[in-house]
Amino acid sequence: MQIVTENDYPVESSWILKIPVNFLIVTFFIAVFLGLKLLSISILSNEGGVVFLVVMGILVATMVGIGFLSTIVAALSRDNFHYSVEKEFMVFHQGIISKQQKNLPYGVIQDLIVTQDIADRLFGLASITIENASFGGGQVYARGRQAGALIGFIGNIVVIPGLTIQNAIALRKILLSKMKEYSSVDRMSGL
Repeated sequence: MQIVTENDYPVESSWILKIPVNFLIVTFFIAVFLGLKLLSISILSNEGGVVFLVVMGILVATMVGIGFLSTIVAALSRDNFHYSVEKEFMVFHQGIISKQQKNLPYGVIQDLIVTQDIADRLFGLASITIENASFGGGQVYARGRQAGALIGFIGNIVVIPGLTIQNAIALRKILLSKMKEYSSVDRMSGL
């Protein structure tokens, strides 16, 4: 069998744009909520208009800065994330500063999930989440997703985001066939 890599099913460049889009959406809702609150305060005081403009300026500048830095980190993470579907296991490489490698036998894969959030739908993308059977992964995954766009592995979770929908479905099919082929071998090993 030919080895399948991220070159065959790449993380699209448009995935990086999800970061600023998500920050713009969050900034908009925070600005509306905070703006209404500050506007009600400014009506009651003489200097309220100045306070309103200063607070809104700080909020927007902070969110733009965080969005910009997060976009840079996402771009570097994408460039330093590599995976391959090999004969007996899947291999992942990641890390901007500290390089890491993970070999995941197909027989220990417990779940394959293809997901799309709102930003994925805007860009026509999907993510594959691969979960193995080790303890405590769901909590790690939840923390990782709350922290922002996750790429790569953390705990017993691997996320390959930014795939086209067709590529996500095709890669899932390949992994499901590998899981079926190796299920009795690796599950007996106790991994």
